[in-house]
Amino acid sequence: MPRAERMSFPKELMVLDIGCGMPTMPDERRTVRAENIIGIDIREDSDAEIIADIRDGIPLENDKFDIVLIYQVLEHFTSVEVSNLLDDCIRVLKTGGEMWIQTPNLKWCAEAILEGKELFEHKVDGLSVMNSIYGEQIRQGNAHKWGYTVETLCGVLIDHGLEIILAEEYGGEANLDHKPDIFVKGRKI
Repeated sequence: MPRAERMSFPKELMVLDIGCGMPTMPDERRTVRAENIIGIDIREDSDAEIIADIRDGIPLENDKFDIVLIYQVLEHFTSVEVSNLLDDCIRVLKTGGEMWIQTPNLKWCAEAILEGKELFEHKVDGLSVMNSIYGEQIRQGNAHKWGYTVETLCGVLIDHGLEIILAEEYGGEANLDHKPDIFVKGRKI
């Protein structure tokens, strides 16, 4: 799933990009993100419209968004923090709205370890198995605290009342044969 600023959404859909971070390309700045996409991030140097710690709640009104994007974010929170975050995402999501989540695939990591792959050199999209498990850790808050497989993430979303509409191991924009990420879409019912 590409970053929200590179995705095209119909203008009538309101989209919340949780943990929007920095654009992936130097020329992709806030001006590229459509008016119907709102980014929220804790980092002051991010490209977010809203700077906030989402562990304290999402500072937006109920039932506002058609889509909530959570791209490479959940793994940076404890399981309790994720539960609270999902509750808040569901609060701001309209009935029938969708939550799109991409996160590292722990199954891929486990398979690489069991196959005896070099944990620091076996890279996909520039990240090693160890980075997928523990995060890059190049700045504060960039460590991973929890992890998921397709099955465990779907279970968490179902426990929060979402209907699963898509769940897959994901090979990135390059559609790699190996699947270092998972991508799940859930619908608020």
